[in-house]
Amino acid sequence: MTSPDQAMMSLRVAEAEHIIDSLRLGVPPRRGTALYSTGMDFPQAVSKRFLVGGLRSGRIKFVAGSWGAGKTHLFRVLTELANSEGILVSTVELAQDSAAFNRMEQIVGRVVASAGLNEWPASAQPFESVVRDQARRRSGDAFEAAGIDAMCRDLWADDRIVPDVRRVLESYLRTLPYGDADPQAVQDRAILMDWFQGRGTAGEMRRRFSVNSMISPETAREVLSSLGAVAEWLGRKGLLVLLDESEMSHSVMRKSARQKAHNNLLHLINTIGDADGLMLVYAAVPEFWLDEETGIKTYGALYQRIGDIPGTPPRPLRDKVWNIDRLDRAEDAYADVAARIRAIYARAYASDVASLPTEEEIKQAVRQLAGQHPEWHAVSHWRIVVQGAVRILDEAVEGVEALPIERTYRDILDIIQSAEDAETAS
Repeated sequence: MTSPDQAMMSLRVAEAEHIIDSLRLGVPPRRGTALYSTGMDFPQAVSKRFLVGGLRSGRIKFVAGSWGAGKTHLFRVLTELANSEGILVSTVELAQDSAAFNRMEQIVGRVVASAGLNEWPASAQPFESVVRDQARRRSGDAFEAAGIDAMCRDLWADDRIVPDVRRVLESYLRTLPYGDADPQAVQDRAILMDWFQGRGTAGEMRRRFSVNSMISPETAREVLSSLGAVAEWLGRKGLLVLLDESEMSHSVMRKSARQKAHNNLLHLINTIGDADGLMLVYAAVPEFWLDEETGIKTYGALYQRIGDIPGTPPRPLRDKVWNIDRLDRAEDAYADVAARIRAIYARAYASDVASLPTEEEIKQAVRQLAGQHPEWHAVSHWRIVVQGAVRILDEAVEGVEALPIERTYRDILDIIQSAEDAETAS
């Protein structure tokens, strides 16, 4: 994989601006996270153990981390590491109203809808873009019949893929030679992609495409298990699914819905080993384990399979649960992050480099910021440091006189807490 320093040298202005815009919003960027990350030992170890060379037998791992511990950041880094190995990635935010684990058909829909989003950020249908891109590689820009036929033969030779998934994908491929000027072909492609989202009718799918059934609670787990093989058919080295339970959707479910979600998760754990080319990483706050009313300890069978949150730094191979609250942090990690963010600013605003604080000045500023922040505050040091570095560098680029560190700290903390209060209220 290209080192962060090498990647920084080839970073385009638009990419640098995208990273900075995301950081201003307090959100890790979809691409480029590794450029400003330090403490890459753990994600690199995960990559070495599971991602390098592609995914093989199916597996699931869990990530436990408090609010602001860096779960989203870890997912962004793992996405980049997986992409560098040719692995397709799908990131799904689990939410009660759109992707809850008691509704596995919703999970399948979100996994497919998000597959390849980081590679095709401007596409409304990134998975469709992945399919078309592979079809173009196999059959040329005109989607010649010989190449499409070969893809369909390969598809039907892979019995790991659910038959109805094969029928949908073959039907989709058969529309491609007609191009985008054929209204019927365009409409058919939309209907076929909608099938993964549970939209459409069984009668139409059966009559027009020989698809026997819609994705349902009964079939969704089997479809999900076959998606790693689908990714391999698309020329990838497996599918990495990153599931983010940060919204604690389990805690607001009715008891019956939560039991169903726990049953689905237990079934997935018990069968994932048969899902070639598929890896799931499920991230949640500690309450997912510890809450006396809604945590997994209320369901003994699931708790036995997942286990407790370890009290030690995470080990990729041995631990079922990676406790990122226990990650070792380098002594000067905050300063190193600030220096990397400064380098991104230098790429984005080359004409203003002379206005930027020096590398040592920005390092010293964030050391002071970190020193202002109490160790056990609900807002993590990382959020303070990143937001502080961005604030200081923005002011320098715009020619605004730098505020005292104490004032900068108070302003950042107020902004973060106001944003959290607004999110909670909504």
